[in-house]
Amino acid sequence: MKLITSYIFLSAAFLLAFSGCKKEYETIEQLDEQNIQAYLTQKNLDMELDSEGFYYHIIEQGSGSAVDYTDKVFVTFTMTSLDGKYTSTDEYVTNRYSSYLGYLDREHSGMPAAFREAVKKLNKGGSIRVVIPSRLAYGRNGFNKIPGNASLDCTLSLYDVEDQAGFDDIIIQKFAVDKNLDLTKDTTGIYYQIIEPGTGTEPVADTTEITVQYKLRYLNGTIIDQTTAASPYKSILSVNIEGFQLGVSKLKKGGKMRLIIPSGLAYGPNPGSGIRANAILDYDVELVDVKNE
Repeated sequence: MKLITSYIFLSAAFLLAFSGCKKEYETIEQLDEQNIQAYLTQKNLDMELDSEGFYYHIIEQGSGSAVDYTDKVFVTFTMTSLDGKYTSTDEYVTNRYSSYLGYLDREHSGMPAAFREAVKKLNKGGSIRVVIPSRLAYGRNGFNKIPGNASLDCTLSLYDVEDQAGFDDIIIQKFAVDKNLDLTKDTTGIYYQIIEPGTGTEPVADTTEITVQYKLRYLNGTIIDQTTAASPYKSILSVNIEGFQLGVSKLKKGGKMRLIIPSGLAYGPNPGSGIRANAILDYDVELVDVKNE
């Protein structure tokens, strides 16, 4: 009997000691909240907590109409992890959204659903800053260069435009100001700057054969395609995208230009061939030769 009692006592003592050493693990919700509160304090930010779990501050409400999930919206955004190790500010190309508000989520657009709920708080022309806990952003696995378990500080702007052409127009005008470019807007919608008008033959018909040197970029400077002196681009003018035809037609042989083409005059929302959807294209063009039939 004494042996059994001693065994029970020792077992109880062992369990008590083990439980006293057991580590209490914090949940991801607790860790997110601690990180966010520390960040808000550090940055001296006064934000409201949304019922979905993210924090927000409306920078500008906007004077346009309110938006709902079935509305098409035109949005740009910036994104930074709270530790500052990841930052994305490319509103010209990658950080643009133009589709239905209801699709502004991970499943349809690859963006946090908090974006959708934040934009719905605005009127057109408004902007909002949101701090999104990692579990509502990209979780423990992260996404592309976004690290796992990263809470995000984002600013979203909702543009007061009705269509993609209006959205592109605002983006191009901002680009021209940022890059100090003296661009002319054509009535067709292209923007251009004639560097050298050329003095030779000019294209006069869709059947004109052109020889061109060009460099093609996105507005963020990423080169998409370019020719070489040894291998210029030769084609019939009419087989090119509309914006390119319109631009080249403004030159004579030997002419050079900077040509910015909005997406509607380029490859539009379904481009294929590796071009981004709704991409605005930035060309340097030299019209080397012209052959009119």
